[in-house]
Amino acid sequence: MKLIDIIQESLIYSDLEFQDKEKCLRFMTEKIAETIPSLDADRVFSVIMDRERLSSTGIGSGIAIPHAKMANCLRHVAAIGRIKTGLPFDAIDKKPVHLIFLILGPEGANETHLKALARISKFLHDTNFRDQLITAKSSQEIFQAISKKDSEY
Repeated sequence: MKLIDIIQESLIYSDLEFQDKEKCLRFMTEKIAETIPSLDADRVFSVIMDRERLSSTGIGSGIAIPHAKMANCLRHVAAIGRIKTGLPFDAIDKKPVHLIFLILGPEGANETHLKALARISKFLHDTNFRDQLITAKSSQEIFQAISKKDSEY
């Protein structure tokens, strides 16, 4: 699985300025719902927030990977948000989050879902790559960096 298969450049937001986790996730879930007509934005937000209440998806090092599976989601899709100033996210290391990879997939697609999570995690453990995403000048540069990294594996 390639990340580029689930990421659209139109769902990359390089200049988010939220300081509230819920407002940021609301924005990102609304944008995903706009791209998949079978999804209801309020339901997507509710499912993502239910997952966050179980435990924060802030995995440390300035990264969060909120994710969920839904019956009416027809394919895997990801939105990326970058907050240059950092966003309080209840991350495991208690530090602000700068990169959010929000993943939504169909129920029953467990293997694909796990592969997407693992691939994102693997890529973001590379500090040079992570820094490249944080300092990119635009959504297009973020997309190109992910595409290049994707082609290496």
